[in-house]
Amino acid sequence: MMEISHVNVLIERKQILTDISMEIPKGSFTCIIGKNGSGKSTLLKAINQYLAYSGTIEVDQQDLKILNKDARARLMCYLPQQRSIPNMNVRQLISHGRYPHLGFSKTLQDEDTYIIMEAAKLAGVESLMERNLQSLSGGERQRAYIAMMIAQDTSYILLDEPTTFLDVEFQLDIMELLKQLNERGKTIVMVAHDLPQAFSYASNIILIDHGRLIIQATPEEMIATDEVYACFGVHVRTSKNPNDLYRYTFER
Repeated sequence: MMEISHVNVLIERKQILTDISMEIPKGSFTCIIGKNGSGKSTLLKAINQYLAYSGTIEVDQQDLKILNKDARARLMCYLPQQRSIPNMNVRQLISHGRYPHLGFSKTLQDEDTYIIMEAAKLAGVESLMERNLQSLSGGERQRAYIAMMIAQDTSYILLDEPTTFLDVEFQLDIMELLKQLNERGKTIVMVAHDLPQAFSYASNIILIDHGRLIIQATPEEMIATDEVYACFGVHVRTSKNPNDLYRYTFER
């Protein structure tokens, strides 16, 4: 379980997060939603110790402020929304996921090589192993990064808007892959901007507005309230059209 208690974040003297307290169940598929600038990405960065904060964040009863970098990397992995594209091939990228588990020499063993290949298979990038990341499409590259996270073999996988800028077919591919990982026991914590997509895949929805936690609930519990409308000016409803892409849709 991830326990977040009274977390506050100040950036350049501006209050970004205010008194955030919540529990994210282990094994859940959690989507964090909110308008642009609401503090969603800031919360994810704080969890990953990228930003200073007051309060406590514990994962499986371990205070993340106390753990060293490698210990945290064996517990959870994080894929930011924006990142540079390194000049390396897919195999090298996925190999980076094993580094927190290696000894001082940082030398891959047979077991690590096996885990890397299994991660590539699961993510569907086995045929791309020798391709340079810079030559891949956005969807292929995102799968390669998720393969690296699979190879890191953590219980918690955190992602910041992983389907942004992807064509619809690649968005669905990524969401189905995350669903598969969740079904294998991984806890997914994901910042989402597409409400129907988030509601269709998540078991747990967290709504943040102006840096404050508004509500945490299951999708069905959330749509029974007025909180989404108050924040976004739209309702999320169960789709009545079997041909709709997602199980939920917008309504005015």
